[in-house]
Amino acid sequence: MKTLILLRHAKASWSDGAESDIERGLKPKGWRQAEKMSAHLAAEGIRPEKVFCSPSRRTRDTLGLFLKSWDMTAESVVFDDELYLANEKVLMEKIQALPDDLNRVLFLGHNPGFTDLANRLTPSEVYIKNVRPCGVVILEFEAESWRDIQPGEGRLALHLRPKELED
Repeated sequence: MKTLILLRHAKASWSDGAESDIERGLKPKGWRQAEKMSAHLAAEGIRPEKVFCSPSRRTRDTLGLFLKSWDMTAESVVFDDELYLANEKVLMEKIQALPDDLNRVLFLGHNPGFTDLANRLTPSEVYIKNVRPCGVVILEFEAESWRDIQPGEGRLALHLRPKELED
């Protein structure tokens, strides 16, 4: 079985002095979202073997909190320039090229690519309107190789929005 975890970066800001989109950091709400979501996933035992992350500041900031909650090191992370604002086609190519010794991976990135990919990989009766900032989608596949993953074959194991963790 192969498990794909999609994590969208937490709520980002334009008011932090960023000169470009890739340099945007998190809003205070984004930091809170990432703290809650990372603690929740860690408490549930949801932890990837490897993380593939967009190089943007907001994804790096989000990732930092998750690595602490999971007690993972930076060696468990691959920063990939092609994941920055990647569309579903690029994401699918990246997934199908994963080494088969990995069974549970996390991609940390952006919309609309993540929402489009989640909808492409799940059966047609499953529809995810939007992967919200700091939202998590977990898809499971009855496959031995990442190359074998095809559209519509993923089982939606979890779709969690930060709003669902609010007190």
